Amino acid sequence: MAQRSCVVLVFALFLQLDNDILAARTVQDSSSDSQLSRGIEFNPAGLLLYSAMDDLFFSGGFSSFYSNRNIEIAFPIIVYRGDDEDSKYQEYHFACHYRHFIGEKVGGFYFSGGLHYKYAHYRYNENWWYFDSFEDHDIKFHKLGLSFGIGFRYISKKRFFWGTSIFAGRYFTGTSDAEEINSIGEPGGKLLLGTEILKFGILFK
Repeated sequence: MAQRSCVVLVFALFLQLDNDILAARTVQDSSSDSQLSRGIEFNPAGLLLYSAMDDLFFSGGFSSFYSNRNIEIAFPIIVYRGDDEDSKYQEYHFACHYRHFIGEKVGGFYFSGGLHYKYAHYRYNENWWYFDSFEDHDIKFHKLGLSFGIGFRYISKKRFFWGTSIFAGRYFTGTSDAEEINSIGEPGGKLLLGTEILKFGILFK
């Protein structure tokens, strides 16, 4: 219950961050024609692919586009849950990306900076067959990190959009549990690396 409460709290903080940014922009642009659009996006291919392995994978998010400043504030969300004979795992990723388009409008290539939060819970068994023994693991951790990246966003006249990006950085907080997971070759440690390619969305005025 405490872990779920923490995840909900982080998500609420990201929502508040978007509202604070919007409020600041509204005050700053009170004397100009501020153009704001909001959008949602979703990765249907990931959901279908992981469902074939009886896992749950959701990748989506929502964005605020400020066309008079060539800026997008994006909030990607990833939920991953699965299990097999010897393990059960779940991951929750929340991020806030500041994207600045290098052209004269929202759309095209952009540079980005991101704040990331990750919560993970892994349960698995190690079968030391040569010792005829088992070792159980139950690991939980929270991590915060920063990233920088580049990407491209296409927005159609009918307000549908698609984008691709790559970003890299590192986590600055973690636990010894995270290092233990990393030592056996599973997600963990300080490295932060991600890509987006199959998300599709729609804009709302």
